[in-house]
Amino acid sequence: MRPLTLDFENLHLTDGTNHRMLLYTAPADSPSDAALRMLTSLTAGVQGPAQDRPRTRTRTRTRTRAAGSGRES
Repeated sequence: MRPLTLDFENLHLTDGTNHRMLLYTAPADSPSDAALRMLTSLTAGVQGPAQDRPRTRTRTRTRTRAAGSGRES
C-alpha cells in the first residue's frame, strides 16, 4: 500500500472533561478513500481488543410486594 492522504479534525468536547475527538477522513472518491475501503473490507469480522475482553455480568434484582401484605417477595 502507498501512503494515505487524510484530512484531520481535532474536536474539543464541551462536557468539561477536556477530552478531544480526533477524526481522520479521506476525500471522497480519492485513492486514499479507496485504500481505506479496502482495509475495512480486509478487517471486517476481525475481533479487536474490546471484543477480546471478557464480558461482565450485571445483576438486576426486582422486588415485588404482595397486594395488601406489605411484605416483599
